[in-house]
Amino acid sequence: MSMLPGIFSFREQRRGFSLLELVVTVAVTAIAAVSLSKISYQVWKVYRHSRDDAEDNRLLQSLDSLTRDLENMTSFYYSSDKRCYGFGDENGLRFVRNTGHGLKMVEYLFENREEGGNIQDLIRKESWIGSLQSPVVYPVAGNVRGRFRYYFFKDGKLSERSVWEKGWPAGVEVTLAGDHGQTLTKNIHIPANEE
Repeated sequence: MSMLPGIFSFREQRRGFSLLELVVTVAVTAIAAVSLSKISYQVWKVYRHSRDDAEDNRLLQSLDSLTRDLENMTSFYYSSDKRCYGFGDENGLRFVRNTGHGLKMVEYLFENREEGGNIQDLIRKESWIGSLQSPVVYPVAGNVRGRFRYYFFKDGKLSERSVWEKGWPAGVEVTLAGDHGQTLTKNIHIPANEE
């Protein structure tokens, strides 16, 4: 049985790959790996940027809510000669807000999520003055850390305090830090009390 030369010859059958085929395969694989790593890095940058923007927006919305409430802050007399302005410390503040339909007691608090933890939620409680109903609680921002500082005019000078016990503050500084490292600080000017 004779075979035609060059066609289906058993002598020309090879095992394995030639060096040239291996070099081409390695080069194509390397190019694909580099391209994939560049694409992955770009996707990660876009994801991180959008996550940071979303957190900044969440913190800004929280500060805007607090700003609106403080701009409508008012004092009121709870007896014939005693006036209530509000009070607070680094972890929260409580004040009276004029809604146009009546007065509400509003409270902003940083509450720890767990005992001894440093992750907090900023919550808002509100109730109508004179109402016997329980306060309504709204979550304002979750997974944050923060503090309040208070500014008062005394003898024509602006002084900073960590506690607000009495008097009408000139402003409140609020610092919010998110879980991805973003920190926003806002100084909220409080209009002078007309009463």
